[in-house]
Amino acid sequence: MFLIRRTDAPAAPAWPLMIATVLLAVSISGAATAQEAPEGDPIEALLARALELGAPGPEHARFEQMVGTWDTEMTLWAEPEAEPVVVIATTESELILGGRYLVQTLTIPEGYFAGEAINILGFDRRSEEYTLIGLDTVGTYWVTAQGPATGDDTAVLSGEDFDPVFDGTQEYDFVLRWADDGSFVTQIIFKDAFHTGGGAPFKMLETVARRRQ
Repeated sequence: MFLIRRTDAPAAPAWPLMIATVLLAVSISGAATAQEAPEGDPIEALLARALELGAPGPEHARFEQMVGTWDTEMTLWAEPEAEPVVVIATTESELILGGRYLVQTLTIPEGYFAGEAINILGFDRRSEEYTLIGLDTVGTYWVTAQGPATGDDTAVLSGEDFDPVFDGTQEYDFVLRWADDGSFVTQIIFKDAFHTGGGAPFKMLETVARRRQ
């Protein structure tokens, strides 16, 4: 499903929900919140903080560099030490919700792996962690991951998902890396015993996206 959105008008802030959230926080914390808040109206102070953390930050500016069409090379390993399989795809990336999230739609046009995948990347300024929601045509479920930057050009997002197919929890890392040449690299590292065979974590997927000229 594709969303049609206007780009000529700013989105209206969710004032009722935000104010209700702030009021709830004040009612729960009571006098302790008032003592810890800066001088002045504690509700206004909390609202100002919520607005500050709700606005895009410098990490979101990095997503702006990823907008556009990308030629994408995917290398897959079915299991540890397996021979790699290379798949060619195309990625379309766009910003949504005022630049707070980047939606990446990857399309494999033909072959055994033909299909689509969607990643929604974000950055939670409250926890200072990158976030990811991943969906694809392989299944009817989604996976999530979150984690901090581990360097100027790298972030490691961790997640887990219970899979009834093998009656276990798969554990994984999404490694995001912004390369110097403008390309963008994503790796998926499996860590659970079912996928690793009881051995060390292994790289199941590496995707290299290069901007189409």
